[in-house]
Order: sequence, then C-alpha cells, then structure tokens
Amino acid sequence: MAGEQKPSSNLLEQFILLAKGTSGSALTALISQVLEAPGVYVFGELLELANVQECIPYSVLLKDLEMRNLRELEDLIIEAVYTDIIQGKLDQRNQLLEVDFCIGRDIRKKDINNIVKTLHEWCDGCEAVLLGIEQQVLRANQYKENHSRTQQQVEAEVRKRTSVTFSRVSLFDPSFCDSWCRCNSHQQTGTGLAGYRCG
Repeated sequence: MAGEQKPSSNLLEQFILLAKGTSGSALTALISQVLEAPGVYVFGELLELANVQECIPYSVLLKDLEMRNLRELEDLIIEAVYTDIIQGKLDQRNQLLEVDFCIGRDIRKKDINNIVKTLHEWCDGCEAVLLGIEQQVLRANQYKENHSRTQQQVEAEVRKRTSVTFSRVSLFDPSFCDSWCRCNSHQQTGTGLAGYRCG
C-alpha cells in the first residue's frame, strides 16, 4: 500500500514531463489543461519548472486582470509582493513582471489535519449557534403562550367582575352610571346605561 502511487500524482507527473519540453502558447494551454484536470490538486512541482517561471508582459496582465492603466497594475503587483502572494521583480523599462515564486492553491499533506480540524470546529460552532437559536425560539413561543394565557385570564376576570357589578347595581341608578363612566375614561362620552347620558 505504501508503494502505491495515486492516479493524480501519475497524471501530474505526465503533465510535468510534457511541460519540460514545451514553451509559449503550448505551455499556456498545457497549464490550463492541468488546472482543469479532475483529481489534480497539487501544482507546485509544475510551477517550479524553469520554463514555467518566466516573465509576464504588462500587456498580458492588463488584459487578463482587466486593469485600466499601468499605475493601477503596478500598485496591485507591489501589494501582492508586500503580502508575499508573489515574489519577483518589476521590469518597468521592458514592461515585464519577472515571477520567482507565487502562492499556489496547493494543500500540503501536513496541512490536511489542521484544515479538517478547523472545519470540524466551524461545524461545531454552527451547530451551537443553531441550538441557541432553537432555544430562543422555544423561549419566545413559551413567553407568547404565557402572555396570551394571562391576557385571556385577565379579560375573563374583567368580564366576570363587570357582569357581577352590573347584576348588583340598579341599571337605572344615575350615580352608578356617573362613577362607571369616570372609571372607564378611555371610552368617549356617550350614551350610558338605560339611556342615561354620561359625562
């Protein structure tokens, strides 16, 4: 098992052999093929070939990066150099970028465990957030039910007391109507009980 090679490494080796004797537009086409090849995830060996590490004309960069002017392009290259995305030199006289090194999208085998661990931690964090949201929804629903139940109890108690009060008082007693209207001041002045005018 240890002596077996993965198909992706065999495929990459084939591309590397082809790239050693290729240059110009044929090399560009080959690199595009490698990037689109299924199962090839490591490109470092290909990028380290001497004929791959060559100068890139400003005109190609301007076109491919859709930049408007040289100043904008040079600013981008300088920023990429300072952030260690690429290592190289600007040849302003010949309008070339000489690339010595660039960060690829390769994943080193020693980094895989760390990536898996980070992704697991992220998933655990997402699950914790979802659990917290579900608990908040349950608490909010419980609060809503309790509030609704309390409101119904209060309204039932008010109706009960109001009906008891009305049954004990003579409906034609003007003093009751006056006091009742004052207690219910949120209602507009209108006709009281039994035609008596409150106010």
